[in-house]
Amino acid sequence: MEVDFVLYAQQGILALEAKSGSKAHPTEARRLKELLHALKLPGINRNAWRLGLIVTQGRELERLHPGVWAIPLWRLFAPAK
Repeated sequence: MEVDFVLYAQQGILALEAKSGSKAHPTEARRLKELLHALKLPGINRNAWRLGLIVTQGRELERLHPGVWAIPLWRLFAPAK
């Protein structure tokens, strides 16, 4: 599993993984959660919130693991209505 982007500020960390498929597997979510838990960045509090998003070509938003979601690409980049 590769994390494609890590965005962070003092308040929290967001890790994004892009998938070419339409579905993310729960084992990928578990590995992403483990990585988020182990990740240590300068200036980030241990208690900062941590969120993992696996971006897919799918149609549905799905909770895969506590703190890790599969999210369709169109949900992130669709024009606002």
